[in-house]
Amino acid sequence: GVSVALLGDLDGDGYGEFAAGAVYSDLGGRDAGCARVFSFAARALTANVLTISVATGGTQVLSIDVGPEHAGRSFLLLGSASGTAPGFKLQGVEVPLRFDNYTQYTTTNLNSSLLLGSPGTLDALGRGTARLQLPTGMPASLVGTTLFHAAVVYDNKVRLATNAAPVNLLE
Repeated sequence: GVSVALLGDLDGDGYGEFAAGAVYSDLGGRDAGCARVFSFAARALTANVLTISVATGGTQVLSIDVGPEHAGRSFLLLGSASGTAPGFKLQGVEVPLRFDNYTQYTTTNLNSSLLLGSPGTLDALGRGTARLQLPTGMPASLVGTTLFHAAVVYDNKVRLATNAAPVNLLE
């Protein structure tokens, strides 16, 4: 690209994004140019959807990929309904979630109907999956809420925390 611009934290995950422009790119037609957005985050946690309707419910699949050096370790998905900053420390590891009532819920309601597969165990490649499952007919007061989730990887102690992945609750 011939130009780069810092964009700030567009997706609310606690990491900044930047855009790179390529004026002579021909992807959209002759000399159309293009711009691409990139993140500074190492995406150890990714989500298949970024929105769920509170009226119809839905599922967000959260995929963890922390590498084979963490194979066989356990993970726990934690959440926040109030953002990613300031985060909190868990056994010296910074978790990119603001601790709130939802965080407390995710630590005490393990493998609930809301968060399936958490806690879980990472496979031989250091991968795991958990799901946020919202039922139909959730309260309309939740519209506009953004939930954030991050995974904590541990064995006899906490080893790492992933980035936070958001989901926006819509009508």
